[in-house]
Amino acid sequence: MLVGVGSSKQEKWIMTHKDRMPGVDIWMALGATIDFEAGNIKRAPAIMQKLCLEWFYRFCKEPRRLFRRYFIDDVKFFYYFLLQLLSRR
Repeated sequence: MLVGVGSSKQEKWIMTHKDRMPGVDIWMALGATIDFEAGNIKRAPAIMQKLCLEWFYRFCKEPRRLFRRYFIDDVKFFYYFLLQLLSRR
């Protein structure tokens, strides 16, 4: 199942509806992929893509919309990810 309604709506939608579709084994949240493929949003320059800085390019284009996602919500994720990595040692 491909879902592309934007973050975090698509993740919430998947969590709400996946139990209603037991035959679906793979769920993918596409996010901006649909807009990139349709040509609605320009991708970052190739050098930024190679340096894994496409997220930063998007942030510079839409700082008001993406600040919380990248610098508040994602920091929590990496904090818990680091704790999990450290607990395995």
